[in-house]
Amino acid sequence: AAPPPAAAAAAAVPGGSGSLRSGRPSEERSSEERDVAHEPPPLLAHLGRVRLWAVYGFLLCPEELSQPGAVELLVAVLRGMYVLPVYADYSILPHTEFEAEAKVVARWIAKKEDAKRFPGLIRESRLAAFRHAPAARASARASLCTKLSLLLSHALDSPTSLASRLPTLVATLQLTRAEVEWWVSHAGAAPKEVPLREREALDRSLFDPATVQALLRYACLLRRLVLREAPVVASSAGTRLSVARLHVLEELLSQLPREKAALPPRAELLLSELPVHLAAAAAPDAQLQGLRLNVLRLVYELSAAPCAALLRRAEALRQLLPELHRLSLLSSAIDQPQRLVDEACDLSPLFASEAKFMQAVYAGALSARPSDCVALLELACAGGVRRPLVDECLGRLSGRFSELLSQTLAALSSRRSGSLGSVAPPGAEASMQAALPKLCALAAALDQSPPLELAADGAATAAARLLPREWMGERLEEHLQQAVRGMLLLPEGKISSPVVVAGGKGGPS
Repeated sequence: AAPPPAAAAAAAVPGGSGSLRSGRPSEERSSEERDVAHEPPPLLAHLGRVRLWAVYGFLLCPEELSQPGAVELLVAVLRGMYVLPVYADYSILPHTEFEAEAKVVARWIAKKEDAKRFPGLIRESRLAAFRHAPAARASARASLCTKLSLLLSHALDSPTSLASRLPTLVATLQLTRAEVEWWVSHAGAAPKEVPLREREALDRSLFDPATVQALLRYACLLRRLVLREAPVVASSAGTRLSVARLHVLEELLSQLPREKAALPPRAELLLSELPVHLAAAAAPDAQLQGLRLNVLRLVYELSAAPCAALLRRAEALRQLLPELHRLSLLSSAIDQPQRLVDEACDLSPLFASEAKFMQAVYAGALSARPSDCVALLELACAGGVRRPLVDECLGRLSGRFSELLSQTLAALSSRRSGSLGSVAPPGAEASMQAALPKLCALAAALDQSPPLELAADGAATAAARLLPREWMGERLEEHLQQAVRGMLLLPEGKISSPVVVAGGKGGPS
């Protein structure tokens, strides 16, 4: 992708935005360096997918187990899982897939000693995964809840800091997605190869959906905040790319004169164009797809065999790889914020498993914290789930809303009757104290929720937009109509006689 003409002109002007001699105030440089120092390693965001693809790779190419360290890598990954998701809610047992006859294993692993040890390592890793992985993953989910809560608090206090915290935010959201996917595939799963006493001793509370519910709540609120503050984030990210990251990139390139000469011509050309792309990042309505494509091309060139030895001995070139990842991420915040957060919050495996979503996560939210159902609906609609599932969620939420409203109004009526001398039914006050906070939180969540885009369901149902605030108003009207109908109709269905004012002449009250 050729650099924009305006950016090229700016780069050619001494002292312009693309000048290689552009300086920065020391305070701004120290702030940028401090932000980068607190960023997670680039590959951490993809850790969940890396683990899955490591197992997929050895399943598809088992002869690669002959490579040095390959068996140890596979066993280390298998100690953290005993179910391997494939597609939607379909999964396989990875340890079982690697159990084969001795002559088959001998074709996979050249060394006889390693081939003999392999079946025992697989059995041991399965048992270790079943014993220890649930506790480790439960701890990880709790830590992610704390991290997301802190990120949300910082972002609400200072929306302009979202751009500087974006790598951490996206990495945490992607790790959250990985942990939710692990929970979906492992909750309720117990391989029959695991001894019965081990299956019976498993602590089921480690799969409590409450932490998953909390993770989804924070993910939804952060996604909503990033989209709401998208112009601010884009402006801050553009400034950061065109000034701070441009300066860092120029410093790295200045340390690579000898290495650049040894690079393939295409890689050298791509490196020379990067500063020009960055200089254009702060322009209004900047489109940086060309920058991201060039980053992909450059990473491909650097990953090829001729550059492998060069990467091992050139420290500046190794530092360039995480910088390229950072540039690509920040550029997405400028012209693709919706896609960026939607990919980080993609929870398709959870919504594909309707039993676990509806019976565990959504049902738990309805009972304990109904306001979280709004966040779950928002994520489901953003993921384009099937319309019948959304309709079922709305129907159950409507019933819970009416239930909480009825409990609150009944308790208020009992309190009023008590103040007039009647005896209030036992437990009325406790019922209101339990229902009223949930009702208020649910009403606030519906009032603050953005419009929900309902996906089309084939030719039968067209795409539509649901306004949660109006939906809540309709539920209130329905409840009011039912209450009035109950006041005017006797149990037999007959209309009650007019209420007569005391001392009057029979006119209706």
